[in-house]
Amino acid sequence: RTACDVVLEDEPSNAKALFRRAQAHLGSGDLDRAMRDARAAAELEPGSAEARQLVADIRSKLKADGQRKQPLYAKMCGGLGNLPHPLDVD
Repeated sequence: RTACDVVLEDEPSNAKALFRRAQAHLGSGDLDRAMRDARAAAELEPGSAEARQLVADIRSKLKADGQRKQPLYAKMCGGLGNLPHPLDVD
């Protein structure tokens, strides 16, 4: 990832460096940054099947991650309805 960062400092539109950094982010579990870089690479190289496939892979991982976290957030937010209203002062 560091090598890609160095290249992108000099050449922010380097599709290969964006693609490789997206792969590195994906490997480390940073899906949001991976998607940002993969989309940028796909925009710079619209004919790249690899870049489009990487975007699709990240999108499916984001969807699975969201579905995995949904019960947690539902449980967290479910308790909010049981709190007293802030204007109900005794």
